[in-house]
Amino acid sequence: MKVKTSTVVIKTFVSDDGLEFNTKAECLEHEQDIAFAKGKEIVDKLPHFIYTPWWVDPDFTWDWYFVSSRKEFSAVREVLFNNDASAHDFDAPKFPCWLAFSSDCEGYGIIEGTMAQVISDLERFRNGIEKEAVTAMNSWSQKSK
Repeated sequence: MKVKTSTVVIKTFVSDDGLEFNTKAECLEHEQDIAFAKGKEIVDKLPHFIYTPWWVDPDFTWDWYFVSSRKEFSAVREVLFNNDASAHDFDAPKFPCWLAFSSDCEGYGIIEGTMAQVISDLERFRNGIEKEAVTAMNSWSQKSK
């Protein structure tokens, strides 16, 4: 008779808060949930209002947040947007500032910019419309002579 001794290696994944998981995916999901909750805690304390221009796609909402630091900015971005949303390409110019976060219910969207940038864009939009109207009126006046 022979005796055979075997060792079984069981891999466990330990999250930053000490919980153990059987898979890496479960562990990462748990850590993402914790990070989301911490971010939400920060976001819930920030000054905030919702103002969406009437012409914006009705699936999107403009949430305006007053952010005072990169930590607050990152928290809002992480809470509102999926990891693959283009909002992650935006970098706030300087703090503190009001920022318009345009997102849908699935976590997609963009950051429209600071309040000053959005207002500047609207002024350029207005000026462009007025210029085109004058051009069209001048063209029409010349044709009707």
